[in-house]
Order: sequence, then C-alpha cells, then structure tokens
Amino acid sequence: MTRDPRRLTELQLHMHVAALLRRAAAPGVIWFHPANGEKRDKATAHKLQQMGVQPGVSDIVLMIPGKVGIATIEQSKHRTIAIASGKHIPMPDEPRVWVTPTYPNTLFVQPAFLELKGPSGRLSVEQREFLDRADSIGCLVDVASTPEAALVILQRWGALRPGTTSVTRRNPAEVA
Repeated sequence: MTRDPRRLTELQLHMHVAALLRRAAAPGVIWFHPANGEKRDKATAHKLQQMGVQPGVSDIVLMIPGKVGIATIEQSKHRTIAIASGKHIPMPDEPRVWVTPTYPNTLFVQPAFLELKGPSGRLSVEQREFLDRADSIGCLVDVASTPEAALVILQRWGALRPGTTSVTRRNPAEVA
C-alpha cells in the first residue's frame, strides 16, 4: 500500500498545526505540545515516567479563555431544570462547564486536547482512554488527520483569531 503524497506524515502534521497556532492563536490561548512520544532509551523513559509523563496524553494541549460558563446559583438551577426537562438542548459550542464565581476577576479557561494522526495513524488504547477521561470531565477533545481538519476543530473551539480561514500548505519537505 503506497502513501498518498498529498497526505502529510504525522511529524509534518504536527509542524503544520504548531505553525498555525503560532501564527493565529486567539488572544489569551495557551497551547503546547507535551514531551510525549518519540523513541527514547530506557533510562530517559524511566526518568520521564517518574517525573509524571503519562501515556496517551494528546499531542496539542490548549487552555482557551472564556469557554467556561459563568452563572449565579439561581441561573444554574434554571439552566439545569431546562436541560433536564428538554426545554433547552445545549449547542456543541456552548460551554460544557458552568461555575459560580467565587473571586472577582477570575479567569476561566476551557481545557482542550487535540490528538494528531498521520495517514495510517490509529488511536492507541491509552490515547482513547485519555480522550474519554478528558471528555467525561468537560474538556474539549478531538482528533485531526489533516491540517484542514485541525483548522476546523480549532476554529470551532475558539482557539484561533476570528478570520483565520486557511492553513499555509508549504511543500511538506520544507516542514520536516
């Protein structure tokens, strides 16, 4: 089976998404690529495990300001009752986590995890478990296999500046 030359390797995909975030991350968005992956000698792998590196953690981790809803206790009660009674169906872009502010000027952020997969990439058991755990506590989670798919996901999450509509597609050989 030959690889489609238009599809990027996973390394190239990572570099494209990192370049997109460097160029167009929305104000206040914090993002990084954790030091998981890559081949290591056993001593380094052991040291990183002891330091807390976890298997399955997504390739891109983001903190997106304003994706947590802020409501008074009374507003939260009304919203919960409306959802439970079927009078309100939360939209996909609505915050999934709602809090009552305790401290003034508190910044609330929405954690998000983006897993990147190359042309023949499949989620490992550890990656699926991590995404499921993150999703179950209200984090944004998704998987992208092309720069264009990552762009759509990051736009939907509000992680990119408004008006960001394209991914620069340089020759993949220049990216790797």
